[in-house]
Parts: sequence; structure tokens; C-alpha cells
Amino acid sequence: MPFSNINLLLALVKINSFKNAFSRFVYPGMYDLKARLLMWFLGKIFKVWLTFFNGWSLKKPQCEEK
Repeated sequence: MPFSNINLLLALVKINSFKNAFSRFVYPGMYDLKARLLMWFLGKIFKVWLTFFNGWSLKKPQCEEK
């Protein structure tokens, strides 16, 4: 079942709010460069994975179900 655009946007909003809460709890008072880079990198991986998974589920041939 491929993701719709609305579900993708909701997932990205949830990830962003989770990143903010995570940075507040783990780094109280200092949101340093390492945490910012780590969260940016994880967000990039998540977006690339979602895009790849969406494209793969759309292009998957139906003849494999036999």
C-alpha cells in the first residue's frame, strides 16, 4: 500500500516533533552541533527510505503473487 502525500506529510511532522522533544530531553539547555547534525542525518535517511519504499511498492510487479 503506497503512502499518500497526506500520510507522508503527517509522518514528517511527527518525526520533526519527535526530534524536537528528543533534543529537549537529551540535551537540556544545549542543542549542540553534534545533535543537530545527527538528527538532520537521521531525517535525511528517513526521507530517502520513505521515497525508495514508496517507489518500490509502486513499481513492484504483480506477477510475483502466483
